[in-house]
Amino acid sequence: MIQLPVTSEMKNITTNYLYNPQVFILPPWPEIYRTDGERKQTWEEAAETYDVMRSTYIDYGYTPIVVPPDTPQARANFILRNIIQSDFQQ
Repeated sequence: MIQLPVTSEMKNITTNYLYNPQVFILPPWPEIYRTDGERKQTWEEAAETYDVMRSTYIDYGYTPIVVPPDTPQARANFILRNIIQSDFQQ
């Protein structure tokens, strides 16, 4: 997003040190989005960050699993169900 180059060392690391191929990603949620002392991005920047992160995961061979907006407990249950039903337990 800030146009920093990806170095050959960083590319090497992403190729040789892989994590689980499935990753959870939480999209920005307009109804609850607020800026504060820690969250300084505008809504547009947050949405762009999500898009770039999702694309980057895919570009590096990961499968993003989108966690839908819901209560914290429902989101946790969604993640746990996916872990139990998938190859996360490798």
